[in-house]
Amino acid sequence: MDKKAFVLQLYEFLKESDTRGYFDKVSVAGAIAKVENYLSDYQMVKKTIKDIEEIPDIFDDRGDYIACVKPIIDGLYDIQAKLEAEQGKRMIANIGYEVKYDVQIGDREIVIAENMKI
Repeated sequence: MDKKAFVLQLYEFLKESDTRGYFDKVSVAGAIAKVENYLSDYQMVKKTIKDIEEIPDIFDDRGDYIACVKPIIDGLYDIQAKLEAEQGKRMIANIGYEVKYDVQIGDREIVIAENMKI
């Protein structure tokens, strides 16, 4: 599933599960922007997975849980894996180059890097 479709699915899930009325006070566009921003923060995604995994206790029917929550958790795990991969990349300063290969020769390091923005 692409990220935009998942964001909409997560937004709908959160809106339906909102017991505090937060989504009644926020525009749809604003809430979706917050969800997208939220999904770019590794620690927040990890915490959300933990929180959502505790939800099954409120479902009377295991089938309802699987139908409603399991796709959300699966999508969050995919996003978490992508964020972990991003964190594992070695970048050169703030110029946008990702190190692909590096070799240490004496006290010098030779790198081959790629700028994904160009």
